[in-house]
Amino acid sequence: MLKKTIVQLINDTWEKKKRVWPNPWEAMGWVNTEIGEVYELLLAREKTGWVRNNPDDHGKWDQFKFEEELGDCILMLMVTGMSLGLNPLAGLRGKLEKELEE
Repeated sequence: MLKKTIVQLINDTWEKKKRVWPNPWEAMGWVNTEIGEVYELLLAREKTGWVRNNPDDHGKWDQFKFEEELGDCILMLMVTGMSLGLNPLAGLRGKLEKELEE
């Protein structure tokens, strides 16, 4: 059996969960919230001596959670492109291949 592409997995997830497709602006807003979650974990990782307001409201550093949050950023970037009928991974592949040819 062939593995599904990322685009197929995203489409299947949206359908199964009955999610509404955001428009590009909404999707980019979600990208920013996901980036905020990445920063939260990076801040938790740093040992600079400062004390955070309401530290119990924020997660501790976890490399697996960090990886997942980076994935959430990628997901919402994909959804942004897909909302316009585009595939950002195809764009990335084309860009890298072009750079290697130069």
